[in-house]
Amino acid sequence: MLLYLKTKGRLEEDIKELKFPRTIILQPGMLIGERDTPRFVEGIAQTVMNWIRGTPLSFIGYPILGADVGKIAVELAEKQVVADGDEPIVEVIGAKELTEMAKKFHQ
Repeated sequence: MLLYLKTKGRLEEDIKELKFPRTIILQPGMLIGERDTPRFVEGIAQTVMNWIRGTPLSFIGYPILGADVGKIAVELAEKQVVADGDEPIVEVIGAKELTEMAKKFHQ
């Protein structure tokens, strides 16, 4: 797990260094939803996270449906953003903010 987080962090920094005009980095918590290939332990974790999603306990892992992350990514990519100067725009959306954004899909 630590190697995954370290590698992911390094990859995000490498992407920022490419200086695209606009970069959006999504950092979701535990992804829940159906998979093509179920995994037993992950299935248990997903069940627990699905129970706590939307409750006061959701701060534990900030569970979010993978489909919701996809919808949010599309919305952000389609949103017009005006650059302030010549610096590239880098938006980092963390797990807590993503779960807040996803609430509108389930009202």
